[in-house]
Amino acid sequence: MIAARDLYIAWSDIPQYWRWISLPESRFPEVAELLNACWFHVRGSISTKMLSSGTCYVAYLVFARKSGVDKFDLPAEAFVELNGHESERQRVFLGRERGHRSFYRRLPRLVRQKQTVEDSVAESNAKYPKPRSDGWIEVELGEYFVEGREDDDLELGLIEYNDYYGKSRLIVQGIELRPKAVSR
Repeated sequence: MIAARDLYIAWSDIPQYWRWISLPESRFPEVAELLNACWFHVRGSISTKMLSSGTCYVAYLVFARKSGVDKFDLPAEAFVELNGHESERQRVFLGRERGHRSFYRRLPRLVRQKQTVEDSVAESNAKYPKPRSDGWIEVELGEYFVEGREDDDLELGLIEYNDYYGKSRLIVQGIELRPKAVSR
């Protein structure tokens, strides 16, 4: 896992937006707690030579939500890119589980942005948070197949900047890469 301290987290060096705390249940000495920010951007990288060739990896953001996690109703865009080349982005939700309606969706039709058929399909294909056995939560960011022993930079993360309301009460432990489970 790439620790939160080793990630780029937008504004994490500004105490009014983020703070670094220690939690006994974390694998790392410090985790990042979001206090209040309208822009949520977390990004990490790893050299592909650190990964096994011939293996498909899945990247996950590992986080926790404090009670009352706020303003994560809209989807974020997750990405897994090689050497900075744009990948297909997918929608992920951090503040709600699959099937729960967001505050955004409950607003009257004339008030909210017009939702297109493409938006509905993208939301149904979105990734949602799942609990982990260690008490944390994870959401899938995407996957990458390592073909050979190249030395490339694999960049992974997510960004949400469409909703300018302050987001808060989320704790980032890191980004984890695991070999994809093989269906038998």
